[in-house]
Amino acid sequence: MDEVAVWWGEPVLAKTEEQIVDAEIELLKQRKIRQRAELTVSVADYWVEAFGDRGIRAMLFESIAGFLTERFALHLQTLTAGEVDGKVAIGLSRGRERVMVDAGWSWGASLLTAASSGQSRRVDLALYAALQDLAEMRSARGFPLRAFDEPSDALDGRGRELLAQWIMDQSAQRETTLLITHSTDLAGLITPSAIWNVVLDKDGSRVEVQ
Repeated sequence: MDEVAVWWGEPVLAKTEEQIVDAEIELLKQRKIRQRAELTVSVADYWVEAFGDRGIRAMLFESIAGFLTERFALHLQTLTAGEVDGKVAIGLSRGRERVMVDAGWSWGASLLTAASSGQSRRVDLALYAALQDLAEMRSARGFPLRAFDEPSDALDGRGRELLAQWIMDQSAQRETTLLITHSTDLAGLITPSAIWNVVLDKDGSRVEVQ
């Protein structure tokens, strides 16, 4: 009688194929779990970005950028006789707030970086006033005081005239306007209600009211 050849590897192969099918099903399950986890992480990242520390600050910046630009442009209108267009942007850089100003002259310097000292000074004053307007707008009470410290530095005659008119306009809106200066550049352009001279000598400092 002829012997029948038997391949004993068939049961092992069948079992292996079953294990492969099971492994593929498990792999599909794990992929779905991973996809759900990645979706959960992306949603969490969104909420952290939108409502975390940086996100909330970014939202606040967006909410005040329009107001700042409007007030900045209004102050520039007086300080430059309409010769400058500008806007204000606020953002985050390395976790810190930054106020960015863009200004261009209708003639002369087209960029703020190319502006003269006097031109840059007037842009700085407009931004300073706009930031004060923002602080006052956010305050529960109006600010009765506005202070200017050496505002005429680097300004020429025309710039001082525009500055004086601007300061007078600002003073009309508040109870008190304080102008601090060492120079007499604005003498004759602004008529103060009182002048306080701070005198410093060997006996110390004192205030003399004119």
